[in-house]
Amino acid sequence: MSYKEAPAGEREKTPQYKYYDNVTDLKSADRWKRLVRSLLLAIVYIALPLILIFSFRLLGFFLSAILIIMSPMLPRIVVDTPDIYYVMDRYVLYGKDEMLMLKGCKIKMNKKRNLVIISRGRTALLYLYSHKPDLLYRILERLTKEGSNA
Repeated sequence: MSYKEAPAGEREKTPQYKYYDNVTDLKSADRWKRLVRSLLLAIVYIALPLILIFSFRLLGFFLSAILIIMSPMLPRIVVDTPDIYYVMDRYVLYGKDEMLMLKGCKIKMNKKRNLVIISRGRTALLYLYSHKPDLLYRILERLTKEGSNA
């Protein structure tokens, strides 16, 4: 099967991105902080139910079940952290074909780590390192406000 390129008039227009960054250097410099956070959360998520079960027996089992049911509201152990990403009008495009819609998201910035965090509720969905975190933060804030008004 051969590939045929469409004539210029028939091609779809590629969406224009608002922000682009390749942050492999920043991501690798902050790797240990992310790793320690993930390990600590994993230990807590494994140890807490076991402590409840061994301490309170049947009551601990039910408390552990409630904890597992509530797990979507707890912080994620691993948060997606792309090397390269594009901020579009309504979403962030990263990885090979991953996309995060910005509608309903909250934006936080950690300027010391050059990090912008996209979250819903208490759950961080995406860590975006940036060489210009102030600019990225302003763009994402504007896009989330536009998305919530639409």
